[in-house]
Amino acid sequence: MRQGGSAALVVAAGLACLIGGCAGDSGPQARGSRMLSPADFVASGGTGGAPVAVTPTPAQPAPGGVLDVNLAERRETPSQRPVEITGPVGESRGLADVRGRVGAPETGPAGTPVGGPVLVDAKIGEVNGKPIFASTFFDVGSPTQEPLGRRLAARAKEAGRQAWLEFAAKEIVSRLDEIIRPELLRAEALSNLPQEKQQGLFAWVQNLQEEARRQSGGSQEAFKRKLAEDDLTPEQMLRMRQESALIYLELQQKVERRLNVTARDISQAYNGRFFDRFHHPPRYQFRLIMTPKDATEDVARIEQALAAGTPFEDVATLRANRYKRDDDPAKAGLEVREIADPASMGEVFASPVLNRAAGELTPGGTSPRLDVGTSWAWLHLSGIVGPPDEYAAQLPIEDELLRERRRIAEARYLERLAGRASVTSIPQMREQLLKIAIERYLPATAR
Repeated sequence: MRQGGSAALVVAAGLACLIGGCAGDSGPQARGSRMLSPADFVASGGTGGAPVAVTPTPAQPAPGGVLDVNLAERRETPSQRPVEITGPVGESRGLADVRGRVGAPETGPAGTPVGGPVLVDAKIGEVNGKPIFASTFFDVGSPTQEPLGRRLAARAKEAGRQAWLEFAAKEIVSRLDEIIRPELLRAEALSNLPQEKQQGLFAWVQNLQEEARRQSGGSQEAFKRKLAEDDLTPEQMLRMRQESALIYLELQQKVERRLNVTARDISQAYNGRFFDRFHHPPRYQFRLIMTPKDATEDVARIEQALAAGTPFEDVATLRANRYKRDDDPAKAGLEVREIADPASMGEVFASPVLNRAAGELTPGGTSPRLDVGTSWAWLHLSGIVGPPDEYAAQLPIEDELLRERRRIAEARYLERLAGRASVTSIPQMREQLLKIAIERYLPATAR
């Protein structure tokens, strides 16, 4: 008890120093304050203020180890009852001796989990200080694409585990690039664009926005309703156009200006890597119509259309045709064969009847009705396309070479930007996103 009393006096003295200031040359007495003394901790009674010893009331143990802090005997309403204090303090009736003890901490009984752990959200990484969260990555789409999570969940229902993993990995790489690429280009373009040109660019974009509003009828509300159809607001549209303009300027300055395809490049590609594409045998473009013999109405419909002079390509799109009609209408009944020697076509079709008819046709000609097993058939030769010469092939070759070189140059430039920017490791983000996708969308039996 003496040790407890000494400790109380030390604590009281410390509080007095913090509240009123400790004694010194300019102590509390100089400021009109009074220093606490041990007598202040003894109850006083009577009129003279003489110290009166306090006789402690024997503490009665509270039921169930609960400390009853109401030592006076009085009636109280339930709302006035003292707060129940439990635990070690309650068991010691307010006289707990708190002491340090070496050893491992003791914990209470562990709670019972109601289910397995569930990932609510996760920060995948950052691009120039902008965080990438799993919820935004999987659950938020774009004006041109639905949310990625929806596609992954649908794919998981119809594909096996390995096919789904390949699909998910490819989609994650593509979507992550859609986030990183524009941000790197936008930030670089904005940092390189002078302030006066930034203002001019933004004014130009606002003019575009105003023109779009006028085309919507001139009303701001009509403009908002039109954008709402694509889940956009005018502010989002303005920001998208600004970013698109900045990205376009950056690519023009740093990538497009350095691309060049010469006539020598085209000639080398024509006679080299693209040789098979532009040095093939003549291609015979046949159209074939077939229908069962017992479908008399369809047979009559086809013959009537051909007799009336309807183009064979249009007749091939009719429901009466059973051969390749469900494909693209432009390709209905289309069969292309490369024939090096027209004098000996060989096995162009599986049916000898069709082979004989093919050898007798000239461009634009149509065979009579042919008996092919259980079906009637009509064969038409739309035309013969020879291999293009170098002059005719230079435009498609130039376009393909430009696309290829643009893709390589842009990838290298983005790699340099990523090295200078603040970007979380891209392979690390891809791996983490794939793990989250497996946990979210792949069925437990396939994991």
